[in-house]
Amino acid sequence: MSSIPAWLAVAVLAAGEAPAGEVPFLAAPGGFTVEHAESSPEIAVSDGQGREVARYMLRDCPVRSGAAEEGTPDGVFGPIFADAAEPVVVAVCHGSNGGRRLALFAPARDRVAPTFVVAAVRSVAYVLRPDRIEVAADGAMPVVWLPGRAADPEALAMVAEAADMANRHALALPARPDDADLVALAGRLEAIAAARDAEALLALAGPEILTNFGGSDTPEEFRTLIAEPWFWEEFARVLAGGAALSPDWEDGRRAFFPAAFEAWPQDLDAYGYLYGDRPDAVLRAGPSVTAPAVAGLHLRILAELPYAEALKPLYLAGWRQGCVEPEGCGFARAEQVRSPIDWRAVFVQKVPGAPWVLETFVAGD
Repeated sequence: MSSIPAWLAVAVLAAGEAPAGEVPFLAAPGGFTVEHAESSPEIAVSDGQGREVARYMLRDCPVRSGAAEEGTPDGVFGPIFADAAEPVVVAVCHGSNGGRRLALFAPARDRVAPTFVVAAVRSVAYVLRPDRIEVAADGAMPVVWLPGRAADPEALAMVAEAADMANRHALALPARPDDADLVALAGRLEAIAAARDAEALLALAGPEILTNFGGSDTPEEFRTLIAEPWFWEEFARVLAGGAALSPDWEDGRRAFFPAAFEAWPQDLDAYGYLYGDRPDAVLRAGPSVTAPAVAGLHLRILAELPYAEALKPLYLAGWRQGCVEPEGCGFARAEQVRSPIDWRAVFVQKVPGAPWVLETFVAGD
């Protein structure tokens, strides 16, 4: 996938640097604010220096403000399209006198009026794709807006195929363990995590514990890892994913935390996918907590879009971009989704009743 043109590639505003109330464009300088009025809010778009460059009035079409919950398509958001050469703002609203409307604003094309509008009597449904937005009014055939021709349609087609494959699978909630030895292990690990007891965790480590690929595989390396400031929060997240038990006793059976690592569908390459590991995980139409939540992601598999250097600010601000079917593409918070080959713990038990030994705490493949 080619990079965004240089004049747009530098994101002047990161998430924590935007003026109060302003939502940054994470792939281009500048941001936008929604100035709420009783019935006709206005959208003000600014450049990287905070100067207003466009202003749009939403006449008789109030929009929601604040964090948008799943199932509420109304709102104002800034989608990011592959290889897009301009910032875009979309407003979806329900008119005070009835009716529905989606308006798309492209400041580089028109600074006072929308460049694309779909109006309906009952409902407006939209689906974001990596390179376009599809909008259907009252259940009719969708109409399409394209920001421009994608430079690498083959790569985008691969993402669409990956999302379709993922839609055939669902990750189940890990079953509550009924094996007495596994129940005891899980309880012990929860107590260790709660107390942040490094010595108790080290006591479980095997003499050749794997903590990275290419390391020396020693408990001392694991001690160094435990000392990292992020470790205990990540360890608790690994445990929160539940355990999957492999019953093969040929060289000892294994317990995997989180369970999704062991239960991952065999026909899905772990690279290029994320899954929602938090009950509140959602996919949003734009990289902002105020953007509409278009899909719930808990235990759903998300096909991640290829990394582009121009979108580095998106990652630094804690957002991940991907697609699910049939809802389409959007943005998820990094703390709500994880890779199936992210940090995981693997314990081995040589014979029934024997102590569990931590043989792996590693990320990657």
